[in-house]
Amino acid sequence: DPSFGTTLKPPRVTLMLPAQQITSDRSQDSIDLALHASFQGLVDITISDRHGVIAQTAYPQLHPGTHRVPIQLTRLGKRDLNTHQTIPITIRASARDLLATTTTTTTHATLG
Repeated sequence: DPSFGTTLKPPRVTLMLPAQQITSDRSQDSIDLALHASFQGLVDITISDRHGVIAQTAYPQLHPGTHRVPIQLTRLGKRDLNTHQTIPITIRASARDLLATTTTTTTHATLG
């Protein structure tokens, strides 16, 4: 209702995959992501490869800005990281702000 103020801006999410080496990061239990969000709320992040979901988490975005987010590996993710040098991945984020406005973004990258 515009009589209560200006119209709200929809939430925006940007995802970036910093350079990571599979061979040296095999002992890690997560994949690091850079998440930039313009809102406070919850971001559900799923990373998948051609076999399925390799990492996922629900991240509480407490304030707008850029944050480093470790995404917990699944059992499939640990296996794929141990057996491949490079992995093409798809990163999906579904974000919901405090007013239940939602947005979804997808990014493609190569891990390795």
